[in-house]
Amino acid sequence: MRLFRSLLVLVTVLVMVGLPGPHAWAVPFLPLALQVIPLEPSGSLNFPAAVTFVPPGFPTGGKLQAGDLLVADVADAGGALHLVRVSPTGQVTSFYPDSASAVAVPSGVITALVVSPSGLIFFASPASTQVYPFDKNGQLLGSFSDPLLTTPRGMALVEGPGRAFLFVSNETQGTVVRLDFQVSAQGWRQVNSHLLGAGFQFPQGLGYIAASDRLFVAEGGTRLIRVLNQVTTTTGNRGVGTLLTPQAIGAGFVFGLAATPNQHLLVTLPFQGKVPELSRTGSVVRTLTLDPLQGQLTVTGVAVQASALSATSQMAVVDSNTNNLWLWTMP
Repeated sequence: MRLFRSLLVLVTVLVMVGLPGPHAWAVPFLPLALQVIPLEPSGSLNFPAAVTFVPPGFPTGGKLQAGDLLVADVADAGGALHLVRVSPTGQVTSFYPDSASAVAVPSGVITALVVSPSGLIFFASPASTQVYPFDKNGQLLGSFSDPLLTTPRGMALVEGPGRAFLFVSNETQGTVVRLDFQVSAQGWRQVNSHLLGAGFQFPQGLGYIAASDRLFVAEGGTRLIRVLNQVTTTTGNRGVGTLLTPQAIGAGFVFGLAATPNQHLLVTLPFQGKVPELSRTGSVVRTLTLDPLQGQLTVTGVAVQASALSATSQMAVVDSNTNNLWLWTMP
């Protein structure tokens, strides 16, 4: 058991925004035309692979603010981790490390990265069996492990009053696990862990939809999306769950995954430079082509956040080929 101090804000980690009308769920999230905004010129990042939004309700007074983006970047040839903060106006600053927190952490391509509304940041790498929490000022708070954590690749977080669930996919072992936490004014305390699924072929990104309590798993080896149901209440192994996509998506590999406000899914095809959008039934309703340099690793991480104050949503994608971060704001 580990105890991590954080300022508790009693809000849920996901804001689900419904679309009106009987056919709302069939409406694509991605518009036909997108205005691409490169937040930084090519070369400003080194190997960005994961991106996440800082959610509404995130505590003030630190290096991160609600609405910021956090990017996991392998900062040099030696593989040192660099967490980069990008403000809504495009200002890029280092979140970790800085002169006060130059603590070595395992390197590798980082795709497991989440931010909690109560002020903690979690990341993990397949190079380690540890999960590393940071506070809102970029201070590493140590690490924690669990027998079910082996090669963490994807991560999703659900936080509510008094509790939180951290979902992790283990790439090599082909499993999906849930770590249960008690959350209080004194911090986070792990109380349990559960094996939710096994038998996946190189599971990658995870996406959670609160309205149906379902966890979606991007299966890298088959380019399929699978579903685990009732994931905050179940304690048993559901195997590979149920199949969402009727056939493999694209070519090469499936990497990142994010849920949209209309309960669609966005996935990244890193060797095709594409971001397909999947409907609730698993069909591809639209595809965004960002970097068509096929055969090389391009688009990796994807994140979506709905505004709690307006009807707009934002989507961010990182491209490890051009070293760019792209941001869209959609009505």
